[in-house]
Amino acid sequence: MIKNSLNLLKGLTEAVFIYKRQKIWVMVLILGAVLISAGAVSAADSSTDQNQIIDSQSLQPTINDTQNNTESSTPSQSTMDAAGAPVIHAYWVRYESYYLNNLNVGTLQSQGITDLFVLTSRNNPGGTLQPFISKFAGSGIRIHAWVCCFKDNNGNWVAAEDVNQQNYVRNSILNIVNNYAVDGIHLDYVRYGGKAMNHEGATDTITNFVASVKQLIQGSNKPNTLLSAALMPPCEDTVYLYGQDYGQLSQYLDFLVPMVYKGNFRADTNWIGVVTAKAVSKANGKPVVVGLQNYRSDWNLELLSDAEIQGDIKTAIDNGAAGYALFRYGPGKYVTSKVATPYKYVRYRGWVRYTVWVKKRIRIARGKYRTARVAVKRYKRGWISKWLYSYRTVGKWVLT
Repeated sequence: MIKNSLNLLKGLTEAVFIYKRQKIWVMVLILGAVLISAGAVSAADSSTDQNQIIDSQSLQPTINDTQNNTESSTPSQSTMDAAGAPVIHAYWVRYESYYLNNLNVGTLQSQGITDLFVLTSRNNPGGTLQPFISKFAGSGIRIHAWVCCFKDNNGNWVAAEDVNQQNYVRNSILNIVNNYAVDGIHLDYVRYGGKAMNHEGATDTITNFVASVKQLIQGSNKPNTLLSAALMPPCEDTVYLYGQDYGQLSQYLDFLVPMVYKGNFRADTNWIGVVTAKAVSKANGKPVVVGLQNYRSDWNLELLSDAEIQGDIKTAIDNGAAGYALFRYGPGKYVTSKVATPYKYVRYRGWVRYTVWVKKRIRIARGKYRTARVAVKRYKRGWISKWLYSYRTVGKWVLT
């Protein structure tokens, strides 16, 4: 009995030991599984955090990238259209310091201005063009050198076939392109002064000159410099009068700028649309940037309202224009003066002063005399004429 009891106790002891040993292993296995699972979760979290850091860093440009973007000479996307052609919203502007100082970069940008055609002295581009280049560097506003071709320094017409004048203008343009950070060359007065019909081969002369300027730019150190020209509007026979053939010139110009000045042609906004459409049809697919006046006319310099200017721009764009250029930048000024107007003529009798000459002895030195004629004032009653005046104030607009 006792022996059986001892055997039973031994068996129970072994069973408990086996149970405890298995329980321990089970517990070890469970603990291991928990640790492994925790490690996997931690690794996943770590991987997620790392990915988040990488993604976050990829959104921040490096310092070099920022510098490259700032220093890039490529126009910003806002100044390029879907086809990669430049969008031109421009002012013509004179070079005097008055205009330079009044131009505000932020204001122009808020107005959507992308380009400035700066009147450039062919003899002194450093003094007339460089200040604008310096002021607008990095602003995204392109600077074009506005160069007069067939007018001399005194504003007199020079025949376009004059070889010396052609060479002078070409050399000036090459100097500007090679030595100044301009974005474009804008040709003005690249025509005859309304008498092209009197010059044999006038149209070929103008076309060949523009072609030579284009070739000059392509051979310069900045071959991508834009070339444009101010053209007479196609409401006239531009070939017969000025030697300007839109179709021929479009081969060499990056964009054409017809001067559609409604005030000077005594026309209205609808006329702008008709002439713009005609210019676009003649340009062989090249962009047409319509030149518009921002004042009444050359005989009335009153500035147009913003609403009227916007209406003119919209009409041009609706009829195919790729952009616009406003002539010209300059704060308008209303100058007044006082004018006297005679309104009545009266005659009446009164005392009138008159002069008679008489001989008198005049002492000239101690004890010495001489005879001389002297003026003596006398009075008498006589007829007096008098104008009465009214005063009024008159004024006129001027472009400063």
